[in-house]
Amino acid sequence: MPTSPRVFETTKAYAKAVKEVGEKENVPVADIWTTIFDGAGRTEEGCAKYLSNGLHLNSDGCNIVFRAIIDIVERVYPELNPEGVKLQDVFMPWDEVNVQNPGPSLVKRNAQL
Repeated sequence: MPTSPRVFETTKAYAKAVKEVGEKENVPVADIWTTIFDGAGRTEEGCAKYLSNGLHLNSDGCNIVFRAIIDIVERVYPELNPEGVKLQDVFMPWDEVNVQNPGPSLVKRNAQL
């Protein structure tokens, strides 16, 4: 039995539990596990093409996460879709920052919902 909790079956079980909680709580879940596993030919070894060190995502893995999140935004929260709506700036635009005294320019703004 492996001594590390970071084993394939543990990760798979965790991903399944996350999906179950999302369904129970009616919260959308980006099913990264299935997307990566399918892209890896449904083999543990194939997952390496999405990981930089066996654990952390590389750029291909990050692109999968990005696409999954954007898909949820487009389907479930279309009002937040950056393609169709101008989102409010949280910080002042960079070209309006007072370079002589940047502190007040960099205060977080209150977003209106």
